[in-house]
Amino acid sequence: MNSVAFLGAITFTISVAVLIGVGNQEAFTLLQIWGFSFYGIAYLALFAVPVLSLKDRGLRGPVWLRVLAVSGFLLTLLFVVLSIFPIIPVASESAYTEKTMAVLLLTNFAGWLLYRLGSRRARVLQQTFEGPSA
Repeated sequence: MNSVAFLGAITFTISVAVLIGVGNQEAFTLLQIWGFSFYGIAYLALFAVPVLSLKDRGLRGPVWLRVLAVSGFLLTLLFVVLSIFPIIPVASESAYTEKTMAVLLLTNFAGWLLYRLGSRRARVLQQTFEGPSA
């Protein structure tokens, strides 16, 4: 539920902020690139699982799968990095790049922070219901 609420709030905020000082085509491109980049970042995590997971967890795949996962990770990383540069004529390339980097970094930081706060709250609630450990 927190993820859906967070995504809705971020989407609304970004949809309004992107319209400041840009034309229709640039606003559309920014929203599209940001959406694709968010998916790309999620895929980076998915591609990392078969490569970086511990053997005892049972998530590490066979060699052929890890090779494909590394390939997918590198290609997706390349897309996310290149997405900060405009592919259409824009009023200010540096403003476009700065907006894109700020949105990707700040929203991912905010999501991480929300996750950490939720984890901390869950631990406090669990300790409250279980009582102090002896």
